[in-house]
Amino acid sequence: MIIRKITKEEYLDAVKTYHLAFAVKMTHEPDIEELENKDPKSLARHLEKWAAFDENDNMMAVTGTIPFTVRFDGHNVLMSGISGVSTLPEYRRKGVMGSIIKAYLNDQYHNDYALSYLYPFSTAYYNKFGYEKCCENIRWEVNIKALRPLDVDYTAYMNEAGSHAKDFSSVYNKFMENYNMSVVREKSHFLRLEKNDPAKDGIYTYVFYDKESNPIGALSFSKEVRNNRRIMACRDLYFTNIDGLKAILNHIYTYKTYYQFVEFFLPVDIRIADFLYEWALEYSPRHLQFKGMARAVNVEKILNLAKYKGDGNLIIKINDDIIPLNNNTYQITFKNDKLTNLTKINNKPDIELEIGDFSRLIVGTHDFDEFKYLPKVQLNNNFENIKKVFYKKKNMIYDSF
Repeated sequence: MIIRKITKEEYLDAVKTYHLAFAVKMTHEPDIEELENKDPKSLARHLEKWAAFDENDNMMAVTGTIPFTVRFDGHNVLMSGISGVSTLPEYRRKGVMGSIIKAYLNDQYHNDYALSYLYPFSTAYYNKFGYEKCCENIRWEVNIKALRPLDVDYTAYMNEAGSHAKDFSSVYNKFMENYNMSVVREKSHFLRLEKNDPAKDGIYTYVFYDKESNPIGALSFSKEVRNNRRIMACRDLYFTNIDGLKAILNHIYTYKTYYQFVEFFLPVDIRIADFLYEWALEYSPRHLQFKGMARAVNVEKILNLAKYKGDGNLIIKINDDIIPLNNNTYQITFKNDKLTNLTKINNKPDIELEIGDFSRLIVGTHDFDEFKYLPKVQLNNNFENIKKVFYKKKNMIYDSF
């Protein structure tokens, strides 16, 4: 079995493998030459695929990898997303995809990636490769009758053909800046706003401004009907301060005679229940949603960038069966929230972690008191400093913009 990245000439085979693996008909055959002439950068992204080949060079399985820049403890780091994991039925249960993932992860280690992310078909399967659950959000379904006008001075403008795209992206970036695992978006990610024609596409995008004309909120929604209920389905809802949130909720309230519910998604740390005028009579459910799994690709890089609490030191042992270069005992010293020294030693560790648990704890999913729910985490000593290294941070949100 040979594991490697695909070539340009193998792109069509990779697309076919995906469709055959999931029994989905190909609606059209991709024209790789046209794509190359039109957008070389886009072609390069399309070719970021790893595949396994048999002894006759037949493609057995393929997976796509998507490069992202994401936020981690105040830094922008490289993260690679896995997508389109596809193994032909005749090659399944033979370790083919596992071999691809192992090769891919070790390659990412040597190419400056800090993290890897995926949305799994099975969490148990990807646990074997060091991925752990780390991203969640809250899906709100608010009965619009539960809202009431809030005291805030604002102006709302509809985006048409990119008229407010720049301010929309400004609000988005401000909203996301303190969330681990949030994607650092570039101008190209907002191109849909340049083409936005609400009268035709039925997608209504607004930007909200304070009395000094500063953008403080952004909202995008469309109409959906589910179970005979008219729902204002929000694709985007971001704000820079509490007035921005109030402005958005006031705007939503103006639709009270047209929609019955508004649906939107927020990080788990944002609590809006107190803005709901009526909670008991106007039913407004909220649901905790799983948003994917992450894995530390380069432990040393992450320890160098992590934000710590004050001053201290800690010895951490990492067990990583997939990327051997992570499989070390690290002694770290930190001062004023930042790492000052990192060495690899053979001393007894204060804390011993499988790579999956390290991944979720370093991005901030648990406080020390919650470690008892993680059976593989081994605590030996130095508990006060463990609390300074692994603690609950602003709840993560990974957005699929």
